[in-house]
Amino acid sequence: MKKRFLFELLEDRRVLANWSGDIPNGTIWPNTEIQRIVGTVRVPAGSTLFIQPGTIVKTNVFAGFSLNVEGTLIADGTPAQPIVFTSHRDDTGLDGILNTSDDQDTNGDGPSNGGNGDWNRIEFKAGSTNSLLDNVQVRFGGASSLAAIVVDAAPLTLTNSLIRNSSVSGVRIQTSNPTLTGNTFQSNSVAAISMDLASNPAISGVTVTNNVANALILDGGTLVGNGFWNDPDIVYRLTGGVTVPLGSTLTVGAGQVVKFRTFAGDDLLVDGTLNADGTPTLPILFTSDRDDSAGGDTNNNGATSGGNGDWNAIQLRTGSSGHLLDNVEVRYGGASNPAALMASVPMALTNSIVRNSSTSGVRLQTSNSTL
Repeated sequence: MKKRFLFELLEDRRVLANWSGDIPNGTIWPNTEIQRIVGTVRVPAGSTLFIQPGTIVKTNVFAGFSLNVEGTLIADGTPAQPIVFTSHRDDTGLDGILNTSDDQDTNGDGPSNGGNGDWNRIEFKAGSTNSLLDNVQVRFGGASSLAAIVVDAAPLTLTNSLIRNSSVSGVRIQTSNPTLTGNTFQSNSVAAISMDLASNPAISGVTVTNNVANALILDGGTLVGNGFWNDPDIVYRLTGGVTVPLGSTLTVGAGQVVKFRTFAGDDLLVDGTLNADGTPTLPILFTSDRDDSAGGDTNNNGATSGGNGDWNAIQLRTGSSGHLLDNVEVRYGGASNPAALMASVPMALTNSIVRNSSTSGVRLQTSNSTL
């Protein structure tokens, strides 16, 4: 039986090397030994797992194991002693520098580095509560998953952390409103963050480096309830057309950059309400993912600029109402449409720029709008 009880911790911490199965409430993973996941680990509802600063947690390579949190995970590291979740092959220690001695060579294969997708994920499941990851590093995860960290209908506070070398996205957000502050996303094979259309996170202080998409990528489909795209420290990039249904409002915050894939036929179709209220110093930008002047090199392909008709249009459709676009820029749209911004209902478009459309800038159809 792989589970270790708290009284064992008090007797001999060294026996806590291997873990699988359910974690008893109050378990502590200390930094005196590398904690090794040798089977899927579950923190059940009502249980809390504490991980000490400076602890290294390694997972067997290509074994399909995850850390599933249905209760609470408290991984509260420090800048000097981060908590590291990584691959069995990763011998680099807390500092990320390869250690040629044997104290980090968990699998006895000599000095080695991990690889993207060596292990699965940390997943916060519906019903989990009060989990905290602060000053953690999550390396080389993502196998058989949507991300190295998956937040699925659960709260999470993720702060001051590094998520790198996932074989997919660094973080996946599903039907959740987590708080992500001061984090770095590096060398993830799909995106820094991916998200469905039922989530409204609070994201700030983001650093993105060498991800395939240096952005938060949004699922295509229909918005669930009201949406708030108001995290201007990271670019929102569509992966398909998005529809705002009747009765729902999409609020886009000042300074937010929203990018559409080039030549992919993506639209923003509004049957409910679009509220895009920027400011003179923090305009809202709707543009192409080739437009590196807005939010940087989102598609990580070197310096590029947008072109007329890179994407389709924002369409305010019959039956929608209450639209406001103030201090907005719409760039490089117009593909397969009469204009980059189309309104079949009244809208207020003020203090804005509509430019580089492959057709008209604005098309009004049976619409008594204020421009």
